[in-house]
Amino acid sequence: MIHPVQADPTVPPADLKQQVVAAFDRYMEVWEFDDYWTRANTFEAAIEFVTAARKLWPHDHEVLTSVRKIDKVIFGNITYFQNKLSDIDAIWADDFGWCGNASLSARRYILDFPDTEQIVKGAGTYLAIADQCWRNLVDIGWDATDTARPVPHGCYNAPKVAQPSHTPFKNTVTNATFFLLCSRLYVTTRELDGFDFKAYLAKSNAQYTWFDAWFNSDFGYLRPPGHPVQMNARLIGERPIAPPDYERKQMWEPGLIWSGDHGLMLAALTIYAAINPEAAPAALKVIRLLAVGLSRMFFDTSGVLQEAPFDKLFSGDPKDYVCGRGVLLRHLSSAPVLRVLGHDFRNNILATMSAVWNSRGDDDQFSASWNPGEAEAYARAFKLSWGQGDGSVTWQLGNTDVINGILQAAGLDALTAAMRVWVAGSAELVSP
Repeated sequence: MIHPVQADPTVPPADLKQQVVAAFDRYMEVWEFDDYWTRANTFEAAIEFVTAARKLWPHDHEVLTSVRKIDKVIFGNITYFQNKLSDIDAIWADDFGWCGNASLSARRYILDFPDTEQIVKGAGTYLAIADQCWRNLVDIGWDATDTARPVPHGCYNAPKVAQPSHTPFKNTVTNATFFLLCSRLYVTTRELDGFDFKAYLAKSNAQYTWFDAWFNSDFGYLRPPGHPVQMNARLIGERPIAPPDYERKQMWEPGLIWSGDHGLMLAALTIYAAINPEAAPAALKVIRLLAVGLSRMFFDTSGVLQEAPFDKLFSGDPKDYVCGRGVLLRHLSSAPVLRVLGHDFRNNILATMSAVWNSRGDDDQFSASWNPGEAEAYARAFKLSWGQGDGSVTWQLGNTDVINGILQAAGLDALTAAMRVWVAGSAELVSP
């Protein structure tokens, strides 16, 4: 298990390397499932994991032998993503946000670690996939009208071909993945030929304007926790709810928040602050408010990351929400975000990684419950401070290839965050 922070924070615990190898070897047994957005999200988790491992042990034969198996995943997902993009009628808008961002991470990895000529050729392919994902999201989700009230524009989450059982709504995850994708594409392509980087920037600005309007509204979208209210902390709702055009409540309940949304928004606001100096003070203020809110509301008394205790997450759609803690850790621990957080999460990261490691089975498969012994007490404390929540809840998940892949990747995210703690010079700027 992970030990307390040592005197020399650049030297990892002796057993971390064995944990990394075992966890990734298990991922390679469960990565190849058919579920578009979660396949993309788990791919990005693996890419960031391998990147962190190669930075921490750049010449270690055992580590490199294990993590360079990612080449198989990189090649396999090119075909998988391209096939999905060829028939998009049933794909939901936010799926393209997940895939586009994962593809940009894959491109960055390929360029950072060009081990073979063949893999370098994949960099351009993944950039093209990210661009097509962006175009699909604009086509399917973007509200180009100026009529929505109280805030115009934003992105709907819905498939291209409407489903009778679903009324489109604008939730945080769709708008956050799009916001992040727009900004990353702009930074990636502004010095390349053949890409409309000005269009990416225009949509990035529009998305920030959309979020900023909600953040400064009176509808409780960016909300302080606590009784009494803690004004130096905020958390973001799962979606904005307000009359007359934001009242769609499918898969929603009052007070609903999700860890994954916060990871995406930390990343999106951080990169946007870097490309728009005028907006940077306001964006950085929100980031620091979120850091305090997360530190007070998402960790149990052992310092382990928990999910907000809502039935909608744990039993309403658990397959889609169980990855959230991993998404949060992935972005929370990234070097650009760490530089602007204004809060030290190191002990939380190490405590969480230890709990995740201890959750595994004999086959090194990680579980959904990372610290079950404190879950009930955490749920009580959360509801007392937040004023909403569903008390003690448990993940209602089956044992399928998709679930195992999702859970293993979330565990990889926890290990990634821990490895980043131990990487010398972790404040180095990471490319988008």
